[in-house]
Amino acid sequence: MFVYLVCVYLISSLHIAAGKFLQVNKWHEFLLLSDEQVTLDLSLFMSCERFSMLVATDRHDLSRLNLTFNEEELYKVDVDSPETFEVPSPPPVVGGCRETNRKSLRITLISRINKIEIRLQEQVITRPKHNYSDTIRILLPQKQACCLILGNLSNERVTSKPTFRPMMGDQTSPKPSTSEKYQRLSWTEVVNREWSTSFIICSTCIAIMMVVMITFGICTFIYLQTQPRGGKKLYTAYE
Repeated sequence: MFVYLVCVYLISSLHIAAGKFLQVNKWHEFLLLSDEQVTLDLSLFMSCERFSMLVATDRHDLSRLNLTFNEEELYKVDVDSPETFEVPSPPPVVGGCRETNRKSLRITLISRINKIEIRLQEQVITRPKHNYSDTIRILLPQKQACCLILGNLSNERVTSKPTFRPMMGDQTSPKPSTSEKYQRLSWTEVVNREWSTSFIICSTCIAIMMVVMITFGICTFIYLQTQPRGGKKLYTAYE
C-alpha cells in the first residue's frame, strides 16, 4: 500500500508541459491582453529557405511576414499588408520528409494601446492596430512540404520577472540553431518521455522496497536460527 501511494504521488507530481500547437494553412485565434505577450516557437527543416506568417487584428487588417533564411541564419524579413489572402491547400508529400537537420526560431507578439510589436531576434516590427479587440489571429501558410515541423504557441505575462505559462520548452536565445537544446518534440514523444520517467521512478522505488524487505527477511531468518546464549540446554544430563 505504501509503495502504491508513493508511485501515485510521483506520477501526480510530474508535469507535462502543455502548449497550443499550430497547424499550417489554418487560422488560429487567441486573446492578447495588454499585460501579456505571445511567444511562437517554430521548428523548421534546414532546407526551408522561405517561410511566411500572417498576423491579423481584424478581417481587413493583415500583416504578413516573409522570412528568408540562409541555411540556419535568418537573412531577411519583409513585411507587407495584403488586403486579402487566400489560404492555400495542404501541400502534397511524396515519400515523406527524411531530412534530419533542423533550425528553430522564436517570434514574440506584444500588444500595445494601438499597435502590436513583433520581435524576431533583435528586430522589432511595429504594426498598427485599428480595432480595440484583444483577439489576434495567426496563419502559417505553407504551399510546399517539408518546411515547418512544429509550431508551438504560449502566453506569458510582461513583467520585470516574467512568470511563464506552461509551454513545450524555454529557449534562452532566439537565434536559430541546430543544437539539441532547440529541437522541438512532438506531443506524443513528450508524453512518452514523461511516462517513461515515471515508470523508471516507480520501478526504482519498488526495487528499493523489495531489497529492504528481502534483507529484513534474511536477517530475521538468521536470527531465529541462532541458538540463544545462556539458559538450559535440552537433553542435558545432570549429575
